[in-house]
Amino acid sequence: MTAFDHRTSDTFRVANLIAIFLVVAIHYNSKHYIDLSSGLGFNYYFQEWLTNSVARVSVPFFAFVAGFFYYLKFRTVRDYLPQLQKRFWSLIVPYFIAVLVILVHDNALAVLKNQGHQLAPAELGYYLLHPDSVQFWFLRDLIFIVIFICPILHLVMNKLPALVLAPLFIAWFIEFQFFPKLADWYLINVEILFFFSVGCFLAKNTDKLKSILSWCESFSMAIIFLFLVLSVGRVLWAPKFAVWYGVHGGGIGPLILYKLVILVGLLALYVSSLPLKNSRVLIWLSTFSFFIFLYHIKPVSTISINLASFFLKDPYIFYLSFPYALGMSIFFGYTLKAALPRIYSYVSGGR
Repeated sequence: MTAFDHRTSDTFRVANLIAIFLVVAIHYNSKHYIDLSSGLGFNYYFQEWLTNSVARVSVPFFAFVAGFFYYLKFRTVRDYLPQLQKRFWSLIVPYFIAVLVILVHDNALAVLKNQGHQLAPAELGYYLLHPDSVQFWFLRDLIFIVIFICPILHLVMNKLPALVLAPLFIAWFIEFQFFPKLADWYLINVEILFFFSVGCFLAKNTDKLKSILSWCESFSMAIIFLFLVLSVGRVLWAPKFAVWYGVHGGGIGPLILYKLVILVGLLALYVSSLPLKNSRVLIWLSTFSFFIFLYHIKPVSTISINLASFFLKDPYIFYLSFPYALGMSIFFGYTLKAALPRIYSYVSGGR
């Protein structure tokens, strides 16, 4: 591994950890508890800015990194089966273990509340494809991509990368989805496929990635400043904006600004992580990133939200439930890894 690879890898690990924290923030926002009848206040604007503007860079970053590191070791079609085997243990097995944990968690709570319920076979099939923890749509997309799309993407990207990247970029920018829904989630969300494909392209053209990252470092403060301006501007323009399964709250103008926030945000995430790449604490914490992603909602939310509710009213619960969820996820991951390292390895995909 070259110095460039090592340096970039550590920076990406820190960036991935920051992105994980931001995803947790998204899922613990308490905006829906805020009474908006008297207008939008600071609490609403701050949560909207952090969780629905700044944090929206996270999933595109995850998709890009997944594609980049997948294709670093995917040089010919013959690499497909070895890579699939690796993803079976690092992605598919953790997915289904987490689904089982969530299922046990939900049924245990139902029994405690005298609401016992057994899933019918058809319901179980739906549950496997749509677990009752929203972040799993991303993992499901990745599973479908690595099983069905990767060899085709490899062949096309080697010959005509623009044939893939141009239409995917346009579709992502205007929020057009190519694929139908399966169990109420898009079979593959265009955002994941686009940024995974960008990762593929740059893995095959690392000289271009070096140039991009070098340019970013030269203009790091300008990139961060622009990102802050765009992210705040998006919130002030359309404070109730959302794109989750449909564009809401402002139309095409805020949508374009939202996409620009993500594009500039990816660069800002990298340059913000660069000074932190030598932090032993952050590098150590990054080893728990995938575990945090899997379990930060269920079962952790059952404890973190109820605990936070003792101290804060619902509209402000985010400010405690969010750090509680992070701390508990890390604690549970660390405890499991220390007590049962082999089990933890299966749960976290060997990370």
